[in-house]
Amino acid sequence: SANYPGDLRHSVSGPYKSYASDFGKGKHVLQQRAAYKEAQKQLTPQGAKIVLDKGQYLSDKAQYIFSLLNEHKKIHLQAGTGSGKSYMAAVELAKHTDRKIIIACSLNAKVLKDAEQYNVAAVTGELMRQFDRQTILNTADAAQVVLCSYEQVPRLAARYGDEDPVFIIDESHSLSYSYRARSLNAMWAAVER
Repeated sequence: SANYPGDLRHSVSGPYKSYASDFGKGKHVLQQRAAYKEAQKQLTPQGAKIVLDKGQYLSDKAQYIFSLLNEHKKIHLQAGTGSGKSYMAAVELAKHTDRKIIIACSLNAKVLKDAEQYNVAAVTGELMRQFDRQTILNTADAAQVVLCSYEQVPRLAARYGDEDPVFIIDESHSLSYSYRARSLNAMWAAVER
């Protein structure tokens, strides 16, 4: 499988498993190409594609993104650095719903920076240790948008579950190599309810 091209070399399963051992050896070239294309298709996120023109940001598409969220209940939004993901989630999405929006970030520093930048509530374990825990939670209760660390998602999901909040997991690419498996499992379990 080391000869398998691209991102697939570390994951040999599905329709191309039988071809991985022969890939690049001149055997079954057409079958290998077909299997590779099928694997690429399976690994590509399905669904609506949002295209941004030059100078355009995700915030310009917030209403459409929210309509997709309402329709599908879960969406995977992947966009490049500087496309306005955090701003769209923290500021623009709130203009299109009355639901509470909980944005989970991997780093406390990002939670604090974004909360200050977008003037929204923040909940982290560090904040609750530094300040009165109830004051932090009361501030979150009063806010429509709450930024939090991954570890706080189960607490907030239990607290606001009856309100049908929108959960946004920011920086989800960092989940694949995180040392915080127990916290992440608890986060996903809380969001899945």
